[in-house]
Amino acid sequence: RKGVAINMVTEDDKRTLRDIETFYNTTVEEMPMNVADLI
Repeated sequence: RKGVAINMVTEDDKRTLRDIETFYNTTVEEMPMNVADLI
């Protein structure tokens, strides 16, 4: 399954996000500066 989710991550959230990525064996990519690139 593929999709796009937008998450606002602070510096304090980065460790938790990496733990979630590891647990679910997935990656969360940084949003590009130009949101139109997502389309």
